Amino acid sequence: MQIDFLNGLVSMPLFGILLSLIAFQIGTLLYKKTQLSILNPLLVASVLIMVFLLYFGINYETYNFGGNYISFFLGPATVVLAVPLYKKIRLLKSSALPILAGIIAGCITGISSILALSSLLGLDDTIIRSLAPKSVTTPIGIEISKQIGGLPAITVAAIKQWI
Repeated sequence: MQIDFLNGLVSMPLFGILLSLIAFQIGTLLYKKTQLSILNPLLVASVLIMVFLLYFGINYETYNFGGNYISFFLGPATVVLAVPLYKKIRLLKSSALPILAGIIAGCITGISSILALSSLLGLDDTIIRSLAPKSVTTPIGIEISKQIGGLPAITVAAIKQWI
């Protein structure tokens, strides 16, 4: 009876959402206390979730049933970032050339460095494709990774670690 209740609870979307939020909160508290870059809240949350799932024998698909809801809301959250940009539209227009030059240089440098380092380290093509879109927002990186044959989970980890 008790095991059925726990299995039912774990299979609910709320489980993945709560686990993610609690793990991130713990990561945030650790980072605030220590100010160590290695204790990045997203990295800590990822590790805590992996340990939790492994310890309790919960498969990733069960957890991700709720995690998908979080991913779903990343897209609209990214769009909301356009509001402050729109408020500074005049400044953006007056600095368009330097902004575009910086974006292009950053993209070329980011992708080139990933390709060069990945080749140097002998990484698999799938991993390279997963790391290539590391310099964009998470929702955009996930879609790019899917389109070029990468693994979105690795892309998300790469994006979060470069923040």
